[in-house]
Amino acid sequence: MRKRDWKLRNYQEGDEHQVIKLYEKVWKQPMGMSDSLKYWRWMYEKNPFGDKNIVLGVVDNEIVGQYTVIPVTMTLNDKKLTASLAAHLVVHPDYQGQRMFPQMVEHLHENLEKKSIPFTYGFPNENSIETFKKYLDWKEVLSIPLMARPINFEKSASMFFGKGIKSKIVGSLGKKYYSLKYTPLNPPPDMEITKIDKFTKEFDELWNELKENFNIALTRNSEYLNWRFVKKPGYDYEIFSLRKNSELIGYAVTYNYNYKDLEIMLIMDLLVTNHSEKYAKYLISHCVKEAKSKNLDSVCSIACGLKEYYKKTGFREIGFEQLPTKKHFGVKKNTDTVKDHILFEPSNWYISWADTPGY
Repeated sequence: MRKRDWKLRNYQEGDEHQVIKLYEKVWKQPMGMSDSLKYWRWMYEKNPFGDKNIVLGVVDNEIVGQYTVIPVTMTLNDKKLTASLAAHLVVHPDYQGQRMFPQMVEHLHENLEKKSIPFTYGFPNENSIETFKKYLDWKEVLSIPLMARPINFEKSASMFFGKGIKSKIVGSLGKKYYSLKYTPLNPPPDMEITKIDKFTKEFDELWNELKENFNIALTRNSEYLNWRFVKKPGYDYEIFSLRKNSELIGYAVTYNYNYKDLEIMLIMDLLVTNHSEKYAKYLISHCVKEAKSKNLDSVCSIACGLKEYYKKTGFREIGFEQLPTKKHFGVKKNTDTVKDHILFEPSNWYISWADTPGY
């Protein structure tokens, strides 16, 4: 551990080059999937919802720490507001244990308060959640259950039982059980699922109809969806629209990635129009079919806070089961604009993988 001679300052143009090197040194992985600098510019310069908010820990001219949030447009009780999402946090190993992390958070959230950004939300990992709660005045709103639909049953079982005879037996039994209980669903003749390459203005109309269902939700209009899923460099998302009699009634976005030798499809986002929740099962079933055609091992989704909406969309009907793993979701108030009973009530939030800064 080096002497505590660091200082805090806000981001200056050109700092991104050092920041990327620091991030990749500490986390031992690229910041972006293909080009880290393009990814950084996408997140912080091409974000259509406001200016970047970045605080740095600096020794002389060397950047040794960073905490960032990105602006996001939220819908709160049918009204728009700008909030923020906690994104990249990193401290050089030589300066860890010197309270740089909490001081960066405090410094940045003072800036957010001055900008009247009412709250910040994020997804702390298992190692940091208690620090966020104890020292940084974050409140854990809920632990979000993960839902999974196995496809390769033996490989999925090996995640819990390890490789061996037990996984083979459990996988064989699971495969037989699923083949008997769950059959693929095909949409009726008046409905069509199509792969598309961008979100048109039709999706604005879809969101305007849907937003009244959600007390607090990220604004999923075409501008956001295109920035998040079409323009993000290095990530190959697939987008599927659902139409009934040629009218857009819903969509799903998927992303495939490798996790501990499992090839997993994430259902990043899924929405259907009011009174059409029963049709969501066709989108979910289509995602499962796509995963099977690509020889993937599992399909995974977040079970968001809005349990009734989630229940209606039919994940369980397609064979999704809750995993023991959960994802932490927390919120920090920056101002008193939004009342506690609204902000910290789990059932008020609609959350999907689309809300997370990764994936």
